[in-house]
Amino acid sequence: MNRDGLQRIIRAAAAMLGEDAVVIIGSQSILASFREFMLPDDATMSAEADILPFDDVDESKADKVDGLLGEASHFSEKYGIYADGVSPWTASLPEGWDERLVRIEDPESGAVGLCLHPEDLCVAKALAGRAKDIRFLTAVFREGLVDPDAVSRKLTTVALRPSDAAISRRAHDFLDNVPRRASYAKGPPTAKDDIARLTEKLARMRDAAVLCGRTNRDGSLCKSDRRQCAEHP
Repeated sequence: MNRDGLQRIIRAAAAMLGEDAVVIIGSQSILASFREFMLPDDATMSAEADILPFDDVDESKADKVDGLLGEASHFSEKYGIYADGVSPWTASLPEGWDERLVRIEDPESGAVGLCLHPEDLCVAKALAGRAKDIRFLTAVFREGLVDPDAVSRKLTTVALRPSDAAISRRAHDFLDNVPRRASYAKGPPTAKDDIARLTEKLARMRDAAVLCGRTNRDGSLCKSDRRQCAEHP
């Protein structure tokens, strides 16, 4: 993925959803924070951008994104990149992530992508802990783009289930063992104006992000706070 590709996805997703802005939470959100020449290959190797639609607790909008812009879509076949519609609880994010979003604009349509701050992105990656997440983290820490100590601090604010203690411990252990540098890149500016005008939508998204999100016995989605959900501890 490159910035042009991300902007193309932003343009298509915003038009499809009838919005002038979309939230991007996956690895390619880092393209909003750093120019491509600064990013190592392991940070931009993915062909997918994770789109988190506004007001989508039933995930119908995410399904629409998958159908029209997803991996098996005409869009993907044509451009070699695709969008993945995701739910608010797809990633485990630290408190205040919605107040630190970074702006990238599609110059053709004016549609805006509100992308995770790189520190918040790294929190999600550390908790996910897949091989591709570790490659991503190792690359951005090695290049001095993100401070692992800042990521560790934010990691302590994530709303996790009691049963996720081992996941949290594994993430902290990984971050503790990352080699430190003398200095790190200055963080990107936040999209203050966009965040201000979308305050209500982002607040609903933030509140939904701490819901359990697992499937109840009747097939419905569990909307309990994941930290206190007795049905899905």
